[in-house]
Amino acid sequence: MGYNHAKAEKEFYKEWRKKLRLYKAAGMSMTQILAVYKYDKAVFRSDRRFYEHCEQICYEETNPLFAEEMVVNLDTYDMTNWTKAMPSELRTQLEKLSEEKLKAFYLYKVYGYTQKEISSILLKSQQTISRWIVQVSEIVDNFKENG
Repeated sequence: MGYNHAKAEKEFYKEWRKKLRLYKAAGMSMTQILAVYKYDKAVFRSDRRFYEHCEQICYEETNPLFAEEMVVNLDTYDMTNWTKAMPSELRTQLEKLSEEKLKAFYLYKVYGYTQKEISSILLKSQQTISRWIVQVSEIVDNFKENG
């Protein structure tokens, strides 16, 4: 799975709360603790830049597609060609949308990412991701109702 900055940051601060208690109990001054914190934060940011910009996103999970009647083997249909498993009328409508919108919807429905996680993966605002997911969902829902 791809790098999740929000999760990594949450873990960093959780770990630092533990370290802070240990350092205080060991008798370190706040100046010393702050120096260690600044160093650890710089290392975290450096790692973050590496993972966000250099690591390839790898999806290993295999989950069914968004509807019970459209179960897809994700070894064959991955994020780049998942629409090929859909009826041609729906696929035609979805192909009019940008690839990023389809990726956002796919990550949300298939892999269960939150909008915040998707926004960090696609480097778009959470509001934009939400709008995209709703837009694709409306197309799919309208197709289900009319089909």
